[in-house]
Amino acid sequence: MFNRNMGRFEPAKVVGGTKDYLVFEDKDGRRFEKLTIGGRARKYCGELHTGKLLNLRGDPTDISLTDRQKSYRAGYLNARKDSSRVWKSKQKKSMGR
Repeated sequence: MFNRNMGRFEPAKVVGGTKDYLVFEDKDGRRFEKLTIGGRARKYCGELHTGKLLNLRGDPTDISLTDRQKSYRAGYLNARKDSSRVWKSKQKKSMGR
């Protein structure tokens, strides 16, 4: 998301996107897409469900997931679930419940 230009970083600007990914444009006018946190989780969930890699738009490819890729995606989703539980627990405590 940053370009190295004469020793300093130039941030890319967000020029569009959806809730699953953002479209950035750098100083040279090149556009690129990055998944949001929720978009990555939805993509990984879909990949585990189908057993195939998905592109950024969610369309399946012909490439199957390896066991290592499956375990990484499952771990990522479990970590999100744990983080969500901790946040919800802290919210309940802060509200006096």
